[in-house]
Amino acid sequence: MIARRWLKRIGAGLLAITVLGAGLAYRAYRSDMTAIRARLEAGSQVAATRCGPVEYAIRGEGPPVVVVHATGGSYDQGLLIGRVFVGDGYRVIAPSRFGHLRTPQAADATAEGQADMLACLMDALRVERAPVLGMSAGGPVALQLALRHAERVTAMVLLSTAAYIPPSSGVVRRLPAPDIVYRTLFSSDFLFWGVVRVAGPALAASFGATPELQARIPPEEKAFLAAMIEGMLPIRMHTAGLANDAALADRSFVTPYPTERIGAPVLVVQAQDDTAAVPAGGVYLAEHIPGAKLVLYPDGGHALLGHHAEIKAEVRAFLGRAGAAPR
Repeated sequence: MIARRWLKRIGAGLLAITVLGAGLAYRAYRSDMTAIRARLEAGSQVAATRCGPVEYAIRGEGPPVVVVHATGGSYDQGLLIGRVFVGDGYRVIAPSRFGHLRTPQAADATAEGQADMLACLMDALRVERAPVLGMSAGGPVALQLALRHAERVTAMVLLSTAAYIPPSSGVVRRLPAPDIVYRTLFSSDFLFWGVVRVAGPALAASFGATPELQARIPPEEKAFLAAMIEGMLPIRMHTAGLANDAALADRSFVTPYPTERIGAPVLVVQAQDDTAAVPAGGVYLAEHIPGAKLVLYPDGGHALLGHHAEIKAEVRAFLGRAGAAPR
């Protein structure tokens, strides 16, 4: 029943495209894709690292902060997350993880392999040590960086992180929409573009932002949500990365990391109504990482909507206490 309802919404978006005229829609799609691809290529660089080519972008001046993007994103989503949750006065380093945009797929695309890639990029950029911020599927990669390359991580912020769910919690993880919805949406650039353009609110809801939540958040957070969705275009340039992230999340939810070995200060931020990265995972991390601080909001969904200003203040204060005060 749920799957049929979401497929009907997607179908309504496609019907709207048909009504508007398939020819006009396709011309608009081609124009949009050309502009998006040009913007993405112009906004980043590709570093030759000992782990292979890694796409990245750097914005701002000040102490470096490595931002690890969420599922379906890339370096531009990392820059967006950095701007919203870290702010000015920092040099945000935002890579595209394996299988996203111009960072090719790797033989080892696990969280461990991606953490090694981050260390390789830091080497290439001559960044010896830095705080790391990971969101959603970027969280396990940040965790593995702190475990495998502890000397490189001075502090860690985990936002809506995919983390181990203890069976004793009784929590069952569920996505906002059935798998078939995501498989259908991610199968075609044209299909995903059409849904973004004519059924954006429904698509946002399928990623955890309910219509009620969307109605009461400030304009800048609506813009953040729209940019997160827009940033998944062209969706086919994220195909391998999406598969990586699905496997990464599946493993993270059922396999605990040796988090007791993490020595860097850690801030965990979670929403209680997040059905994608359930709060039990964030609570587990805070309880099993020595000295970690947990900030748990009653609502906000996976994108932590309604709390961005508070979170930015919390993150900046945390980074300052960890010795990375903004310039």
